[in-house]
Amino acid sequence: MHLLDESSISFQRVLPLLFVLALSTIFNAILTWNDFRLLSSLRRDSELKYLPGRNEAPISLKPVLQLVDANGHYGMSADVEWATLLPSNHATGIHLDPTHERPYFISAYHQISCLNTLRKLYVNPGWADDTRKKDTAHHCLNVLRQAVLCNGDTTLEPSHPESHSNGKAVAAASGMEVLHRYSSFIRKLITLTDAAAPLE
Repeated sequence: MHLLDESSISFQRVLPLLFVLALSTIFNAILTWNDFRLLSSLRRDSELKYLPGRNEAPISLKPVLQLVDANGHYGMSADVEWATLLPSNHATGIHLDPTHERPYFISAYHQISCLNTLRKLYVNPGWADDTRKKDTAHHCLNVLRQAVLCNGDTTLEPSHPESHSNGKAVAAASGMEVLHRYSSFIRKLITLTDAAAPLE
């Protein structure tokens, strides 16, 4: 009987992860290149010309501070709570100009919808074999990546020790119990949905 030493066991565990990481990096690079080509063609879109220098909803919002706590809401299986984050008509879009047929959508709703979509894909195994769902996951990851890059939150989050899978303690942060800066639109959305959503 051949016994493996501890270093070869941990290498055997890490090797598949390294392979998946390399594969996902290559896949992400290809998709990013494809998105760049698509965005380049969209920049030539003349339909946005009728909006005089605006690409945001015509509402005035002031930034506010909001404390988001780990209150047990929005768990992985909390479909009802996640549904309360979006108004029932969020997918209908808004018309900024009555002479133009093309509707526009509020990015915050699109981002929350994508986050919810990724949550649903995560809790429902087997989606990776569905090409349409893979495309949806890719789209949603790009929407959320764009949201983070455009609205990078520079709030300092205190760390706490957390046990890593290898048994070592690492510094981690939850982002909870810390004041974050939001637009008043998002603060109102968070306040209303937290008040309306029952605990799991």
